Amino acid sequence: MSIGSTSRVSPAHARGPARTAVVSVVSAAGLTGPPRRGSITFRYVTLLPRPSSRYPCQAWNRCRAPLRLDYPGGVFSRNKPAATPAAPDPVEQAAEIEQAGKGRPTPKRKVSEAANKRPLVPNDRRAAAKAARDKQREARDRQYQAMQTGDERYLPPRDKGPVKRYVREYVDARWNLGEFFLPVALVFIVFSFLTAQNQDLAFLTVMTLYVIVLLTVVDGFIMWRRLRKRLLRKFGEIPKGTTMYAVMRAFQLRRARLPKPTHKKHGVFPE
Repeated sequence: MSIGSTSRVSPAHARGPARTAVVSVVSAAGLTGPPRRGSITFRYVTLLPRPSSRYPCQAWNRCRAPLRLDYPGGVFSRNKPAATPAAPDPVEQAAEIEQAGKGRPTPKRKVSEAANKRPLVPNDRRAAAKAARDKQREARDRQYQAMQTGDERYLPPRDKGPVKRYVREYVDARWNLGEFFLPVALVFIVFSFLTAQNQDLAFLTVMTLYVIVLLTVVDGFIMWRRLRKRLLRKFGEIPKGTTMYAVMRAFQLRRARLPKPTHKKHGVFPE
C-alpha cells in the first residue's frame, strides 16, 4: 500500500455489535488533500453491522464519514527538546542561607547517623560497668556538696530555681512551731508511758499533745499565707508543689534541713 492510497474494510468482517480496525492510511491533510511525503496517519473507526432494526442507516453513514484528527501535525514528527530550567546561582543561595542565620551547610544523613551511633553492648562490660558506677558516684558527690553549699548547678530538680531558693530563705528565717514538733512529740510519748498507771495524768498528756499538733498546723497555715503573698508580689506566679515544699521544710529541724540554711540564725528574711 502506497502513501495516499485508501484501503477500506467491509463491515461484514466485523463480528459483534462494534469492532475497531485500521480502515485507511492517508496523508495528514485528510482524505481530500494531496498526500504529503513523510507524514503518515493511521485512522481508526468503529465498524458496525449493516443497517438493521438495531443499527439504522444513520449510524452506518456516520461510521463511513471521514474522521478528523484530534491533534495537528503528523504522528512521526520530531520532538522538540524541552526547555531546561536555569541552574540556580550559588552566590544567591549562599546569601539566602546567610540571611537565614544558619551559616553552615546541612550535614548529610549518613554523617549525622554516624555521629550519633553508640554501641549497644560494649566490648568490655566490666570496664563499662565500672565507669558507669564511677560516674554515678561523682554525680552523687557533686549533689551532696551542692546540698551543703547551696550550689544551684548540681542541686536536685526539686530544689532548683529562684522560687525554691526564696522559699528556703523565708522558712529558715522564721521561727516555726513545726521545727520543734518532733522533739516535743517524742517527749510526750515517753511521758505518756511513764504515767500510764495514772489515767487522769495520761489523759492530760494526750490532750496536750493534740493541742500542740493543732497549733503547729495553724502556724504552718499562717506561714504559707504570708509566704504566698510575697511570692506573688515578687514572681507573679507560684509553681506547682511549692506549698508542700515550704510546709515540709518548716516541719524539719533546722540543723537537718537540706539544702543547708544560708544564714546560721533566724531573722534574716529575703528581700
